[in-house]
Amino acid sequence: MKLRIKIEAVFVALVLLFCGGLGMLTADNHKKWSEMEWRNYTQFPQLDWKSLFDMKYLKQLETAFTDQIQYREQFVHQYYSLMHSCGLSYLKHVVGKEDQLFGVPLIPDDLEKRKSELIAAAELVNEEAAKIAALGKTFIYIHFPRKDTVMEEYLPWYYPISHEAEEIALFREHLSDDVVFINAYELFLQNQEEGPFYYQTDHHANFDGAMLVYHDLIKIVSNHYPAIPKYTKADYTLALRRMDGTYNRTIGRIIIPDEEPLNVVSSPSLSYQRWDMDKESDQPIFGDQNTYSSAYMGGDFGHTLIKTTQNDGPSFLISGLSFTNILEALVLPVCRSMESLDYRYLNVEETLYDYAAACDAEYVVFVPSTSTVSIGLSYIRQQLGLAVK
Repeated sequence: MKLRIKIEAVFVALVLLFCGGLGMLTADNHKKWSEMEWRNYTQFPQLDWKSLFDMKYLKQLETAFTDQIQYREQFVHQYYSLMHSCGLSYLKHVVGKEDQLFGVPLIPDDLEKRKSELIAAAELVNEEAAKIAALGKTFIYIHFPRKDTVMEEYLPWYYPISHEAEEIALFREHLSDDVVFINAYELFLQNQEEGPFYYQTDHHANFDGAMLVYHDLIKIVSNHYPAIPKYTKADYTLALRRMDGTYNRTIGRIIIPDEEPLNVVSSPSLSYQRWDMDKESDQPIFGDQNTYSSAYMGGDFGHTLIKTTQNDGPSFLISGLSFTNILEALVLPVCRSMESLDYRYLNVEETLYDYAAACDAEYVVFVPSTSTVSIGLSYIRQQLGLAVK
């Protein structure tokens, strides 16, 4: 068996080296990031004859050839366009009315099992919220619904029926008084005439949607900080851009999006110092690029700490996935400090409770929303910092 593997390894190596002589005419080693596929390209490894029997080395070499080939992005675009024209959407992303893009949700097969999972998720949140409340801090759970749940009028006829409204109601029913619950689903329904509240080709809430949630958050904070500024959309100047949304990148940019308010070019004045992963950072709060992550907070980081000159403002600790980005940017002008966590990029043993106990934040804001599942127990465990416990 080992001899066979070695023979295959030599064969693959010879083929790759032979193709390399031809492939170098159409491949390079300079492309490092794919906007189309939203991932890092594999780089060619250093040529090492001793590694020719190492399948890991050969796999990297093989992948580098496919990643670095000239015109790859055009080939990928044509492939995804073909799949779309045949009704086969990559990663189950679909085009709705007025070219609104949606990601098909994960629909549970066993509804009773799903109900049990939601109750377990609520009980877990209650347990951690009680510990944080015992520290004298306010625990706030913010739920952003999936885009399809509040934009049903844009869905194609074949889109699956979801149960998110019922799931939110069941989850909320089992939350304790230690949890202050902000339900963006209700906010979006109550203000439908001001929508839509999501970017056309992306799954994140847009500026209008985030402002509704921000206002609810400020109402809670103003109970202890009555003089806190209450900014509205009129206090910001927004630039219109064709947003390069995650869904559109994934299916090969087959949609030419409309211009939407994306980049903030003028906002309430803010002086601050920022650290990402414990290093001083110059990442912008509001960026000038055309993706969600580049427009708000400069992307996703495991740990961000920002101190402002608003010495009489509240302090926040925020944990969640990228749905927090735009909310963090809106909160900053009113607070003295903000610490944010994204456990997808953190390899630490400290839980959210540990961070809350170690910092002076008065408000712990929890936003574990995702684009595929309404309320996921695994994501809640992750963003509470309990995934490794």
